[in-house]
Amino acid sequence: MDEIDVDDIINKYAKQLSNSDIKIVDSITCAQMEINRENFDNGISTYGYYSIKSNLLNGKIEGDLNGDKQTDYIANYSCENCYGGNGSGNYLSNCFFLTSKDNELIVNEEMTNDFKKKLIDTIKKDFGDIYVVKPEKEIMVNGIEFTEIKNQIAYGTFNINTDACQGSPFPCVEGTFEYDANNRTLKMLGKITVEQ
Repeated sequence: MDEIDVDDIINKYAKQLSNSDIKIVDSITCAQMEINRENFDNGISTYGYYSIKSNLLNGKIEGDLNGDKQTDYIANYSCENCYGGNGSGNYLSNCFFLTSKDNELIVNEEMTNDFKKKLIDTIKKDFGDIYVVKPEKEIMVNGIEFTEIKNQIAYGTFNINTDACQGSPFPCVEGTFEYDANNRTLKMLGKITVEQ
């Protein structure tokens, strides 16, 4: 595979995920607090994305997801809101998979959406409806972080709100997960961390 600027691919893709409800913007637009608050009041949430390198999470991790012995990546990032909100519902985090195909690195939306759907369905089944869900492309969920790719399995942690939190301002369901990218299976081990 030729020299690929992975950060550039990640940054371009992350910035294009804006939709009618969520705007991903640069630092100049994010600094326009009054306009962003007005947009928020009108149902449009604005978040600042700067670069994968400046991310507080793992940013990107690498390993072989699709079994072709080429380096694949998972981009994992958070964006702060640009409208002055605070609390667990006022940030945006996302992830997506980049896999090698024909000597290129592509954003694998099928694998990404499969993971997100399985994650959300499993959390809803085991812990109740997700408290904070906002649309981004197909599905987006806050509070997940990938930590490692090993033997085509992506490992990570989650720390989220569900209806089990009963009004708590803090995420109350946490645990770990393993996503087998080859077989498209998800194993989760989690627990509710607040008193019921």
